[in-house]
Amino acid sequence: MAKNITVGYAALTSCSGCEIALLDINEKILDVLKNAELVYGPLIMDAREVPDNIDLLFVEGSVSTDHDLQQAQEYRKKAKYLVAVGACACFGGIPGMRNFFERNEILADVYPLKDKSEFLGPTQLSSKVQSLPMVVKTDFFVPGCPPLPENFLTVIQNYPNFDRIKLPTKTLCAECDLNKDKLLSPIREFTSLKIKNPYHFNEEEENLCFLERGILCMGVATRAGCGGRCVKVSVPCRGCFGPPPQEGSEDQGAGVISAISSILPTGRLLTKEDMLGLVYRYSLSVITDLQKYFHE
Repeated sequence: MAKNITVGYAALTSCSGCEIALLDINEKILDVLKNAELVYGPLIMDAREVPDNIDLLFVEGSVSTDHDLQQAQEYRKKAKYLVAVGACACFGGIPGMRNFFERNEILADVYPLKDKSEFLGPTQLSSKVQSLPMVVKTDFFVPGCPPLPENFLTVIQNYPNFDRIKLPTKTLCAECDLNKDKLLSPIREFTSLKIKNPYHFNEEEENLCFLERGILCMGVATRAGCGGRCVKVSVPCRGCFGPPPQEGSEDQGAGVISAISSILPTGRLLTKEDMLGLVYRYSLSVITDLQKYFHE
């Protein structure tokens, strides 16, 4: 890592959970401060604006408003290196699910006013939610909801040579320790005839793949790298690390449905409440073709 670099943390439309993850490095932040100076961060210090010519700027949140777009462009001008942090910045995240609807539909539902055309709100909503890389050049990505605290350290320690950081290219299934007996067998039958609630717990199945239990899991179309932190505590993957990097894998939702349609009965999948909300929870914004389909 280059010595005496300036580091900042900024946010667009977000919950600030990613910045909390940065603080979760705890006492290791002292190691960071040996070679880096923290100069901006709303939850870290009282600084009014991002300073000019900052070396490394982490940015969380989706681009959901006109103000977000202006801020993203300003951050890009001020930062030598810009890093997207969290699912919202990397893929649009949960705010991106409003791309299923038109802007006026959202306003009419949330703010039931007589004349919706005059409502501007605290800031003007953009016509669709975008990820940070969709609007400005982004030098690196730290996915997750929230990201792993140690990944912040990795980025800072490798500044400015981010190409030395080797991100996983396989799906979460490759690093998941749950048993996959049926999935690895050449059989012509569904692994389960039921789609179960994710909190349907059976001690006898505790170490069995969620899909083999009949529980929907996004790991089949989600990039590895989280260490399986959710599945290790009996919670199925929900896809916050985004799609794997292979060409043709960008549509995470379609990847999940395609993968599990031969494992679980498709007819039962269609009866699940908010299936699209499940499979596109974090990455709808980066599926431009799907947005076009819904808006034409």
